[in-house]
Amino acid sequence: ACFGELQALEVLDLSTNDITSLAPELGNITSLTTLSLWNNALSGDLPVELCGLNSLQVLNLGLNGLSGTIPSCFSALTNMKYLDLSRRNTSATFTDPLPNLGTLTNLQTLILSEQSGLTGTIP
Repeated sequence: ACFGELQALEVLDLSTNDITSLAPELGNITSLTTLSLWNNALSGDLPVELCGLNSLQVLNLGLNGLSGTIPSCFSALTNMKYLDLSRRNTSATFTDPLPNLGTLTNLQTLILSEQSGLTGTIP
């Protein structure tokens, strides 16, 4: 079955694999509250497929090669309580990662450790 057909799925842990990209259908699992993609081979911009996961409370994207900016649609993930964007396995860097997080008023844990490219002012 495709991930998008798993409408009752609440927790998906795909940590420590060699996943390089996400299927767009992943964004259709609106019941998903926890998604862990820690320690994979994701690279480039943060996946916009995640923006449709309105119930998401825990998102772990640490230890990947993600870079660029946090998409503005991430501000719609207002149920988010835990967000890990740390990474160590490449020289990729985020640019201005904090501005789009201001609407995540339920956020309790934000992990941006080992961000060698993190510069500027913390808003």
